[in-house]
Amino acid sequence: MQRTYELKEIIYEKVGVDDFSKPADNGLYGHNLLTLEQAEAYIAQLNSSQEYSIAIPDESNGRRKRAGNLIYFKTSPTRKWPIGKPIPYGFDKSLNTRQRDVIRTCINEITSKTCVRFTETNLDATSDRPPNISSIYFVRYPTTAYCGLSYIGVYTPSNPIYLSFLCNDMAGVACHEVMHALGVEHEHIRPDRDDSITVLWDNIDAQFLDYYVPADGSTYSSYGIQYKCDSIMHYSYKIGARDFGLHTMTSKVNPDINDDLMGQRKGLTQADVDAINKLYCYPEECTDTSNFCGAWATQGLCYCRTNGKPDCYMLQNCPNSCNFCKYVDIFLIFKYLT
Repeated sequence: MQRTYELKEIIYEKVGVDDFSKPADNGLYGHNLLTLEQAEAYIAQLNSSQEYSIAIPDESNGRRKRAGNLIYFKTSPTRKWPIGKPIPYGFDKSLNTRQRDVIRTCINEITSKTCVRFTETNLDATSDRPPNISSIYFVRYPTTAYCGLSYIGVYTPSNPIYLSFLCNDMAGVACHEVMHALGVEHEHIRPDRDDSITVLWDNIDAQFLDYYVPADGSTYSSYGIQYKCDSIMHYSYKIGARDFGLHTMTSKVNPDINDDLMGQRKGLTQADVDAINKLYCYPEECTDTSNFCGAWATQGLCYCRTNGKPDCYMLQNCPNSCNFCKYVDIFLIFKYLT
């Protein structure tokens, strides 16, 4: 947790707000937990990250402060669960029967819509003595500071997911956190997010700048899934605001509709289902060779514009993002193109 705070301190220094604001010392990066490896990787990237300017209110004198830099982070080291094997999960004794059933509702939704499977297990552990096997371990942690917390990707020895059960739509909150545990990042930090939303930096409390640091496209992939404001992985348009009622981001398309969809926890959207399936449900040989494949796919570059057939380069190098897995077999490729 100390390295997470040091990471946020470096960010504040980089963007030039450290003279009038300090990050929250809460052990969190955004609303996520970072492993030591992830925090170290982020810190190592600070000196080589791409940069751009934002305007941040300087509350010390009422004027806007021009921040010279905001950091693009490459995706942190994230480990996936073994493909094809059920993921063990269990409950801390702090969870009652109703709360466990809420979590099972989430698990059932994921298994009914994707290839990922889970197996409920008695992990014989407590919140202060976590299980020592690779598993997802649900713990009730009543707080008004957050609805849920998780690490991103596999965490050793087991993945704790902390749920407050003080928010609405807790089954959806649980699914949001399980998707983090599966390795899925927040929607609003996608490298291409500025094509779909506007981040209203003037309205963000300087303590919460880390909520909006975008990922670097060189190591992040959208797998060709279009940006969706209603993704269960999207933040609310109010989160991190410096004053009640202010928007911190707004959609560039139909904001009257899409802004209200941000932060929904009613259930998985098709985009969320697609994200899990692309991570875990495609054959091993159907793997993109570049993390830019996702961006190229969302830009419509999978198909040749002259004849409407799959672009040869994209077919060979971006089968996952372009949904070309059925053409991976060389004989099918030859037959299809000729």
